[in-house]
Amino acid sequence: MTDLPHAPTAGARPVSVRLGPAAGIAAGPLFLGLVLLNTWWSRDFLHSIGWRLFGGESLPYPSCLALGPHGWMQVVAFAVTGLLVVIFAIGLRRAIPRRPSAIVATTLLVLFGTAIATSSARVDWTSVHGGDPSTPNGWIHGISFVVALPSILLATCVLGLALRGDRRWRPFAVASPLVGVALALSLVGGPHGQATFLVFLAILFGWIAALALRLRRVGP
Repeated sequence: MTDLPHAPTAGARPVSVRLGPAAGIAAGPLFLGLVLLNTWWSRDFLHSIGWRLFGGESLPYPSCLALGPHGWMQVVAFAVTGLLVVIFAIGLRRAIPRRPSAIVATTLLVLFGTAIATSSARVDWTSVHGGDPSTPNGWIHGISFVVALPSILLATCVLGLALRGDRRWRPFAVASPLVGVALALSLVGGPHGQATFLVFLAILFGWIAALALRLRRVGP
C-alpha cells in the first residue's frame, strides 16, 4: 500500500481539520497559563501542604491545585486542554502518511487527550498524601494519569516512524523520538522537584505546538 497523505475531501472540510492547528497551538498556553496563574494565586495553600518549586514534598502537582481555593481553574485546564489535544490529533491524522504507525500514533494522542480531559475529575486528599484514592473521582483521576503518561511517551516515538520518508514532516520524524527522550528525562525530578515537571510540560506542549504549526502549513 502506498504511503500517501490524506487527500482533501470535496465540500466543506471537517471541523477537526479546520480547528486542528489552532487547537494544538492553543493547548499549551492555555494549560500552562492556567497552571502558573493558579499556582501564584494558591501559593499559600500549596506551601501549607508542603509544595515547593524546588524540593518540597512529593505531591501530584498540578493536580493538587484542584483542591485549592481556585480549584475550578485546574478542572477547566484539564478538561479544555484535553479536548484541544483530541481535536488536534484528529486533524493531524488527516495530514500525515497513511500507514499503520500513523494510526497508532494519532490514536495514542487521542488517548492522551482523553486522559487529560478525564483528569478534570479532582484528585482526592488521600492521593495527595501518597495513598490510594478513596473516592470515585480520585480513582478516575489516578487512572487518567496512568493512561496519559505512557500514551504521550509512546506517541512521540511512534510518530517518528509514521513521518519517516515524508519530506514535509522530515524534521519531526527525527525530532519526535528525541522529544520522547527529553520528556522521560524531565520526569526524573531529583532535588529540583516540581520545577522539572514544569519543564516536562513546556517540552510536551512545545512539541504539540510545533506540530500544529506545521499542520497549518501542510493542511489535509
